[in-house]
Amino acid sequence: MFVERLNKDQVYAFLKQVYPNYSIAGLYLTGDKDWSASVCNERSTIDYSWNDYLSDFMASRNENEWIEYLYHIFGEEYKRAYLMSFLEDMMEDIPKCFGDVALKFDY
Repeated sequence: MFVERLNKDQVYAFLKQVYPNYSIAGLYLTGDKDWSASVCNERSTIDYSWNDYLSDFMASRNENEWIEYLYHIFGEEYKRAYLMSFLEDMMEDIPKCFGDVALKFDY
């Protein structure tokens, strides 16, 4: 939805923003429409690297920064979609014994 609208340079810019002294490699859009990248601290004496995954509303690391970055790019469209996703996730956690629950939010 949102991440697939980003180009590789935009995602790379975000990763360099949060990891300015690390190398970024293998950046690609997965079949699940998430961005994946290998991040490596080449200055470390041990082999310190990991894979970062970035989706529409989550990130494997630096999630708040990722959400702010997407909001900066997509604005209110992203904010509404994020809030709807949040509410849908929250509604799934309501116990079934409560029956149907309807909520109205103004944002």
